[in-house]
Amino acid sequence: MGYADYRRYRTWFRDQLADYLQDILLSEKTLSRPYWDRKNLIQIVTDHIKGRGTYLREVRKALQVELTHRILVENI
Repeated sequence: MGYADYRRYRTWFRDQLADYLQDILLSEKTLSRPYWDRKNLIQIVTDHIKGRGTYLREVRKALQVELTHRILVENI
């Protein structure tokens, strides 16, 4: 028995949280930041949501960086 039995992050981000990911990571606010490669971020998020690849690590890290930026820098 491992943690993978109840931690289904990959499918959560692909199915139930897909709209949230698109709202945050594919917003113009996020894509206009100088530290993101716009084309690759769009490709990673859309491929993960459509099931063409497993980019859980990249999606999680991008989401963490973006939310941290919004909270600490923009004070949202």
